[in-house]
This record gives sequence, C-alpha cells and structure tokens, in this order.
Amino acid sequence: MTRIEVTGAVAGLALLGTLSASLAAALSATEGREAPAITFVVAASGLSFLGIGAAFWALVVGLLVRAVLAKPAAKLSPPAGPQPPD
Repeated sequence: MTRIEVTGAVAGLALLGTLSASLAAALSATEGREAPAITFVVAASGLSFLGIGAAFWALVVGLLVRAVLAKPAAKLSPPAGPQPPD
C-alpha cells in the first residue's frame, strides 16, 4: 500500500462520523424523509447524464420527489377554523 492509499483510507474513515450524523439529521423527520434519502442515493451513484455530474442530478431528483410528495399531503390537511366539539 502506498502512502496515498493509506491517506485516502484514513480520510474516508474520518468522514464516516460526519456522514452518519448528516444522514441521521436528514432522515430524522418522519414526514418527508424520502426526498433526502433519494437525493443521497442519486449522489452516491455517480450518475452522469449530458455531461452533468451526480450532484446536480441528485438535487434535481430530490426537489422533484419533494414537490410530488408534498402536494397530496397538502390536500389531506384538515380545514382551518373552529372544530366542532366531540
């Protein structure tokens, strides 16, 4: 193993804590956790399309998923105003 490989391995291990904390924070909310999860998967996939890298496509896909999943939830919310007693 060369010095560069060892340095890369140590740097990767050092970032595992940061990665796990960031994923835990992004996925902690019960509603809307699909968008950050899909964003992470697309970014980690290394997808490249039309010469544009995975980071851009991850943002696009994540925003699209968030927009699509947010619309039905907004329609299901109860109407505003006073509620009748039980």
